[in-house]
Amino acid sequence: MAATRNAVIYARYSSDSQREESIEDQLRVCTDYAKNKGYSIVESYCDAALSGRTDARPRFQQMIADAANGTFEAVIVWKLDRFARDRFLSAKYKHDLKVKNVKVLSATEVIPDTIDGILLESLMEGMAEWYSANISQNVRRGMLGNALKCKANGMTLFGYTINASGYHEPDPQTAPYVQEMFKRRADGCGKTEIATWLNSRGIRTSKGNPWTGNHVSRLLQNQKYIGIYKYADIIKEGGMPALVDAETFWQVNIMTTRSKAKANHSPLTDKVFCGYCGEKMHGGSGTSKTGKTHHYFMCSGLAKKTCAAKRIPYAELEDKVYRATVEFFEDAEALEDLLDALEAEAKRTHDDSQLKTLKRDLDDNERRQKNLLDYLEGGSDEDVRVRLDVLRRKHAEITASIASALSSRQPPSRELMRFWIEDQLNVGSSPDKKRERVLTSFVSRVTAEEHDLVIEYNYRPRNEKTPARVLVKGSKNDPVVRREGFEPPTY
Repeated sequence: MAATRNAVIYARYSSDSQREESIEDQLRVCTDYAKNKGYSIVESYCDAALSGRTDARPRFQQMIADAANGTFEAVIVWKLDRFARDRFLSAKYKHDLKVKNVKVLSATEVIPDTIDGILLESLMEGMAEWYSANISQNVRRGMLGNALKCKANGMTLFGYTINASGYHEPDPQTAPYVQEMFKRRADGCGKTEIATWLNSRGIRTSKGNPWTGNHVSRLLQNQKYIGIYKYADIIKEGGMPALVDAETFWQVNIMTTRSKAKANHSPLTDKVFCGYCGEKMHGGSGTSKTGKTHHYFMCSGLAKKTCAAKRIPYAELEDKVYRATVEFFEDAEALEDLLDALEAEAKRTHDDSQLKTLKRDLDDNERRQKNLLDYLEGGSDEDVRVRLDVLRRKHAEITASIASALSSRQPPSRELMRFWIEDQLNVGSSPDKKRERVLTSFVSRVTAEEHDLVIEYNYRPRNEKTPARVLVKGSKNDPVVRREGFEPPTY
C-alpha cells in the first residue's frame, strides 16, 4: 500500500468579487480532491476578504514559511487564482515552494504535468490577473462616473450625511459644530482648544475617534465645507452643499498658515522629547486673553491623555539650550573633543575615488606614451606621431584635473574650524542668527522636563560610543552642571 502523502489547503475570499465561492465551499471541494488523490490534509490556511493581487496575506505567508518544515508535499487550491492573481507573485511563490519540494494543485482545473500543461497554467494565471485588473478598472470607472455627478462615493465627512441617492447633505446633528469650529478659530481660538471643547461635549470624528488639534486643522482646510467637490482630478465648485461662507473659510486658513509658519520656526523642532514619557514634543500655539499668541513645545502624550507634562515656551527652551551649549564648549576639553570629531568625520567622508581614477588614467597615459616613443626609436611613422600628440594633450588635461581635485579635496584646517566654532558661540555679534545656527547645527536632541534638560550634541567624544551630553538642572537661571558619562533617561 502506497504511503499517504501530506498536503495543505489554501483558501481565499476576495471582497472585490461578487461570485466568489465561500471559504467553506473551497475547503470542501479541496478536501474531496485530496481524498481522491491520496493526500492527507494536515493544515488549512484561509485568508478572508484579501486580494490575490498582493502577497500581504497573513495566512498565505505563514503557509510559505511552514513549507520549509517539510511537513507537506502539496498545496491544494480551489482554483489557481486563489493562490495568486498576479503572474509575478504566482511564479515567485511557486518557485519558492518547488525548491522545498512542494507543488501547487488545482482542485477544479485539469492541468497536465507536461510542457503544454505549463503553458495552460500560465494562460489561466494570466486570465485571472486580467479578471482582477478588470474588476479594479470597472470599480474605478464607476467611482469616476459618480464623481462627475458629485456623488459621495461612500466617503463620510463630518458635518454631512449621505442620502439615499448617494449625495452629501448637511447633517442637522453635526453641521452646526462645523460652523462653530470655524467661528471659534476665526475669533482666535487654538485648534487644540477647539478639540478639547468638542471632546467635552462628547462629539467624535466621522471615524468615531476623539478630536485632536490635527483633526481640527485638517477639517478647517477642507474646501468641501465651502461647497467645492473634489475627487481625484475632478473639482466642481458648488458641487455639494456649503456649510460655511468662503470669506470665513479663507480668513481661518490664512490664520492657520501664519500660525503654522510661526509654530515651525524653532530651530529645535523635531529635536525635543518629553523627559517623563519619552514622546516627541511638537510645536503648538495658543492665544491668551490679551490676544497675544504664545508658542510652545507640547508632549504628544498630552493630547492622548497619556502624559501630564507641562508645555514649555519656545523662547525659554531655546535660550536655556543655547546658553548651556555656550557654557559647555567654554570647557577646553569639550572644544578639543569636538574638533577631533570634526577632523575625523572630514577624513572619513572624503571621497578619493575621483583622484584615484585620474591617477590611474595618468599612469596608463604615460605607459602608452612610452610604448609609442620606443616604437619611434626604430624609425618615423606619421600616424604614431599624431597619436603621441593626442596622448600628450590628454596627459596635460589629466594633470590639470588632478591639480584641481587636490585643491578642492582639502578639508578645512583645525584652526579654521576652531575659529568658526568660537565665532558661533560668541554671543556678542548677531546673537539671533548665531543662536539659531548653534541650535540647528550643534544640538541633536533635547530631553526636557519642567526644569531639567538633557542636551545631546552632534558628535561623540574620543573613545566614547554615545554622543556628548550635558545635564542642565533647576530653573532657567541656574548654572549648568556638566556630568560625565551619565545615562540618558529610560522609559
